Amino acid sequence: MAAVDDALKAAPMTAVDKPPDDSPAPTKKACSEKISNAVALALAEDLCARRRAGILAPGRPGAYIGMQRSCKQPGAAAMTANEADPAERIPALLRKAGLRPTRQRVALAGLVLDGGDRHLTAEALHAEARAAGIRVSAATVYNCLHRFVAAGLLRELVIAPGRVYFDTNTRPHHHFHDEESGALADIPADSVAFAALPAAPDARRIHRVDVVVRLKK
Repeated sequence: MAAVDDALKAAPMTAVDKPPDDSPAPTKKACSEKISNAVALALAEDLCARRRAGILAPGRPGAYIGMQRSCKQPGAAAMTANEADPAERIPALLRKAGLRPTRQRVALAGLVLDGGDRHLTAEALHAEARAAGIRVSAATVYNCLHRFVAAGLLRELVIAPGRVYFDTNTRPHHHFHDEESGALADIPADSVAFAALPAAPDARRIHRVDVVVRLKK
């Protein structure tokens, strides 16, 4: 695909990348990692572009799990990592969160952390990765998603026993859940009011309050 071809052309060192004459040349491993990251990110961004163009329709592999979701351009939080170099934006974001930017993490993060608020399951992400030509096992997808949660990049939502969603919106908010379609939609935090909350048990504190409003026809 064109995005991957462009990434391969851009991945080798440019004049800016090349070290001064008195500096050691980059190692083969460093160059290989840069190419792998560029290709992985290109695959993810190509899938995002196809979503925006409407090529991947809802219900097909690669479609969003959620209501009123869209694939947006990278938001301010993501762009601060390295706005000038898209191929480095996702790796830099992972490093900032304390995660090593492996090829598979970069590819999956490119699909998930593209700036759009969305909810997805591990199964849906695995399908998206396969649709984008990213070779990754279901176990790796689960592992990466839970690493992203632990690093604060995602929120984990247990809607029902055995039904877990991952939310890219980590700010305080609540959810509508359509029990027939399984779709989720955000509810602004200030739309739900509490008269009081129970006191937390000894030596514990309330970390957050999640409200799920369940919908049926």
